[in-house]
Order: sequence, then C-alpha cells, then structure tokens
Amino acid sequence: MKFKVGDIVKAIDDYHLITNLENKFVGRIVSIESDSSFKAEVIRCKGEKAGKIYYIDPKHFKKMASNKLLVNDNVTVYWDDNGDKFVSKCHGEKFDIEKGLMMCLLKKQGYRYKNIRKILEDNGFNVENGEESVVELARTFGYHDDFSYSYTKIGNQVKKRRFVLC
Repeated sequence: MKFKVGDIVKAIDDYHLITNLENKFVGRIVSIESDSSFKAEVIRCKGEKAGKIYYIDPKHFKKMASNKLLVNDNVTVYWDDNGDKFVSKCHGEKFDIEKGLMMCLLKKQGYRYKNIRKILEDNGFNVENGEESVVELARTFGYHDDFSYSYTKIGNQVKKRRFVLC
C-alpha cells in the first residue's frame, strides 16, 4: 500500500512494541523516509501522549478509511474524504456521541460553538437552561431533510429520538 504524508494509519498487528494493535495505535503520517518507512504522530495509543512521533515500518499498518470517526475520552474526531480533521470536545456535560458528530459536521461547514450559541440565543432558546433542539439548529445551518433525529432538553426533561444522516 502506498502511504502519503497526512494519511491516518492504524496498527494491524503487534510487531512494534508500542505502536501496535494491542495498544490500539492510530497515527498521522508526518514524513516518509527513502526506504518507505515513515514517521507517524500519535493520535491515539494506550499509554502514550498524542503528538509523540515514532518511526514505523509500513508493513504493519493500514490506512484508515475516509469519513472515519474516532471517539476517545469525551472527544469526537472526524476525518472527511479530504483527510481534514474536525474535533469536538465535551466539557462539563454528559458525553453524547451523536452531539459530538453533529458538532464535527457543523465545524466542517465553518461554524464554531460560539456561533451555535449565538444562533440559539437569537432564536429565543435559553442556552443557559439547556433548552435546545439539534434538529432546528441543523436546519439553521443548511441541513434540511438529512435528519430524522431530535434531541430536546427543557429543564430536567429530555426527549431523544434517533437521527439518520443520509
């Protein structure tokens, strides 16, 4: 398999001591050497910090598919077809993978959390009390018939239905 700088790779066996399948290694290629080995930056690896660089033999790794979703410790990471990465972090609330993915997709469209809060407030939602509707928010950003899911929280009552992104 031909790798290129920027590819997201994961271990397929336990050949390497640290960057292996058992440690669930996922990394981004930062450079390719003349012998086809490469340097990869850790994205996820049990017991290792993100950002650490390792020299790797490509025979023991495979390229991850595009449109890949990775969830780790209240963080949702989404890579699109172009290999662009979008990250959503959960702060001070219960982690919700669907909300994490929605935030990543909105970030892909150029919106950030502060934009979302402003739109909610401008449309009469009381953000401080947790009153929001993901479907209405998604429609505001240009997604229309792609969603058949809604998450509504008013006070302590939560109504949740499954969404489908077509």
